Amino acid sequence: MALKLCFLLLVFVLTDYGINGEEVGLCSKIGVTININSVGDNNLVYIYMADMSLSSFDNFNTNISITDQIVWSSNSSLYYQNVSSYGCSSVDGDCNVVLYDGIFWMYYSLMMDGEPVVIELFPWDRIDQGTIYSLYDAFDPKQPPCKADVGGNGNFTASITYCCKKYTYFTIPDNDPNPCLDLTGISTIYYVGSDVVGGMIQTKYVTTLQGINFTATAYLLPENGTFDIAPDYVGGPSGDLTNPVSIFYGNGDYQVDMYLDVLYANTYPLAYGQWINKLIRRNGLFMKNQSHPFTPDDSCLSFIPPTNYYGSGSQISLCCTRFQQPTKSSLMAEQKLEKIVENAKAKFNKNNPVSMPQKKLSPLKKYKQPKQKN
Repeated sequence: MALKLCFLLLVFVLTDYGINGEEVGLCSKIGVTININSVGDNNLVYIYMADMSLSSFDNFNTNISITDQIVWSSNSSLYYQNVSSYGCSSVDGDCNVVLYDGIFWMYYSLMMDGEPVVIELFPWDRIDQGTIYSLYDAFDPKQPPCKADVGGNGNFTASITYCCKKYTYFTIPDNDPNPCLDLTGISTIYYVGSDVVGGMIQTKYVTTLQGINFTATAYLLPENGTFDIAPDYVGGPSGDLTNPVSIFYGNGDYQVDMYLDVLYANTYPLAYGQWINKLIRRNGLFMKNQSHPFTPDDSCLSFIPPTNYYGSGSQISLCCTRFQQPTKSSLMAEQKLEKIVENAKAKFNKNNPVSMPQKKLSPLKKYKQPKQKN
């Protein structure tokens, strides 16, 4: 009888608090260890350890707190940290660094027997709203907590270990009665320091049985303009006014930051590294952020991201335009996006940006796809 009562009480508690979803864990604290060996004799000459705690700074940036830095050197007059790292004001004190969400790099600088050595940290990892995630499912709580990397130069090699020390968990709903199936986004790009429209890209994420079809279509571009889509800053396909680009993503959960390059006359960059939207899939649902899915009552996002590498501004709208069951919100979302397109086209035609003088800028840096692990 007592056992039955306990069971009924447990059912009541779970029902009362609505615990009916999948818990998704994302890493929010990383322990970093760097061991440096001299190549000639393979002796360990330097060890560095630190904790890095992540928290959301605002809608587009993550704060990283570097604490508990510990250093060991076999000879402190030969092997030492000579300058501050990570953008900190001191060599070894605690500090905070604010970085733009998406792919990021950090650098640890040393002097090794008179030779400057820079250790690159977190290559191809991503940060987002106070969490860090990685390729190959690293930092996933369902996987081992640590991953290894290497660095250094010809005379000194670095063995780097990253271990997640804390996970932040989000509960994603199960059995959504009316999930979002398709997303449509409009990204309006402006010339530097003005409200003159220089380009407009439509993005679509369409659910199929096999996965998600992503398509980017140029609605507006400068004369002879082209654009590149760069998922997570990895060089992707190119398109123009008559040629959209497509990328396929399989079923499953993932997170991808979409970036855009818009080129003026194939020479003058307008929107290098412009963030256009974020694709988040959790428990099979399209998410507005780390913990909230698109719903019929909350079907759109609108925001102004930070200016891009060359100072161009943008306005972004991303809406669910198809739910499993038809809704009025989908129609309203489509009408909202159509209005944005009409207004941008009117500004584009009025200002005729093709005739505006352009300053020639440095060539775009293209990133290569990182090598896949076996």
